[in-house]
Amino acid sequence: MTGIETTAGRIADRGVLLDVGRATGDDGELPDGFAITVEHLEATIAAQGATACDGRGDLLLVRTGRLTRARPRTRKR
Repeated sequence: MTGIETTAGRIADRGVLLDVGRATGDDGELPDGFAITVEHLEATIAAQGATACDGRGDLLLVRTGRLTRARPRTRKR
């Protein structure tokens, strides 16, 4: 696993989640090989609000939407 859950017990600071997948990608997911640039991060901050990243030393977590593809889909009843 490469998710934050593997290190969450060892990190203590303010975390900021930037949902680049939702702000940039189709259906909330970035395509294979997509390179996130500073411009993508800045556009995501603008879309989420000016306070999304405002502190020096904040931990930046970037959601790409890739986990959506990895999880098995369940049928809705």
